[in-house]
Amino acid sequence: MTDLFVRHETVVVRRTPETSDCRYEDILPGRRIGHARTIARADVRITTSTVTVEIHPRANRTELIVTDQIAILDGGDTAKDRERGWGETLDRLPAALKASNAGS
Repeated sequence: MTDLFVRHETVVVRRTPETSDCRYEDILPGRRIGHARTIARADVRITTSTVTVEIHPRANRTELIVTDQIAILDGGDTAKDRERGWGETLDRLPAALKASNAGS
């Protein structure tokens, strides 16, 4: 089991040409994760946002509520782009959880 806790450290992910700076602000294991994120493309900041992921157990399933409060900067991204990105990320979640459970 992995312990999650807030240490207010910034996690930087670089994928040419994008950079994502993420700072975890709130973690309640099994209930909620909150982070602030800024994405830059070629050193131009295109979005900054506060994201909250809520986790709600529901009988034989789990409900996730993702709230992304986004500020779009310098026209480099759109709300549709962000929605598509979250969709792609959440679509990969079942396989990632299955692989994680297989390794436990």
